[in-house]
Amino acid sequence: VSTQSTGWSPPKGGKEAEESEMENALRETYEETGLTAADIVMIDDYRYQLSYTNSPIKETFLTLFLAKINNPNHPIVISHEHSKYLWMKLSDAILSRNHGPSHDEYVKMYHNVFSYITTHCN
Repeated sequence: VSTQSTGWSPPKGGKEAEESEMENALRETYEETGLTAADIVMIDDYRYQLSYTNSPIKETFLTLFLAKINNPNHPIVISHEHSKYLWMKLSDAILSRNHGPSHDEYVKMYHNVFSYITTHCN
């Protein structure tokens, strides 16, 4: 998903009280794309953590999970927080220069995802 100010990123957002990391990921995915837990298959053994600094005083920590959409033609309904969405090939996401201050961390994450997929998925 994308906003005009921050560029492309996976669905993500702040964790609510008493919410697990997985519950947070599923809620944010639903809020930002309209995809429910029934619409995707979580890759159980993949979890990636990254951090980056948005400003001189605020460090952001993210935990990201992998999932496969059951129906690639499922309609995506983006939230009011976003201006558009795009399915990208992993190689295009790696080359994308539209990640704002966290670009280097996202590139590391994409390389990690690529490595995982090529060694664990058919």
